[in-house]
Amino acid sequence: MNHRCTPTNTDNKSLSRLLDFYSCLSVVKNSFMTIAYVALGSNQGNRLDNLREACQKLERHPCCTVLARSKVYETQSVEGGGEVDFLNAALRIGWEGSAMSLWRCVSGIEERMGRPTPPRHGPRTIDIDILLFGQDIIDRPELQVPHPRMNTRTFVLRPLCDVLEGGWCREYSNELN
Repeated sequence: MNHRCTPTNTDNKSLSRLLDFYSCLSVVKNSFMTIAYVALGSNQGNRLDNLREACQKLERHPCCTVLARSKVYETQSVEGGGEVDFLNAALRIGWEGSAMSLWRCVSGIEERMGRPTPPRHGPRTIDIDILLFGQDIIDRPELQVPHPRMNTRTFVLRPLCDVLEGGWCREYSNELN
């Protein structure tokens, strides 16, 4: 039996039906996605390649659809992050599963990319934090959502602003006077 996704012998009518079928699958798939926001950071090795690799690994996961990518920002290392400055970015993703399944996914990516488990702060090849997961509020030892320190970290907020959904914003005036 042929299990390929592309038809082998089609006419326009059967191709049209096939495309209708695939577009319905896409709508069904998207209706079960939770919008999540993820922060990425790296200050060891080739920092930009590390961010790209983490993004690609997330993108290849069958439950993940990357919907938007921020610019990459170089930021000062804080909280004992080491001597080398960080590169930081953020992603808006669609996730087909629970917040805990996303946490297991990003923890696995961090582990495979060589992030040491303890200490919590320190230099790292990759750091992936779940910032927001739909409207969920989660308070578990391994996962807190919304991320408890994101509102105090410019290195999180700046990339996050690039990928947030919702209306436009532009400078109207350069002062309040």
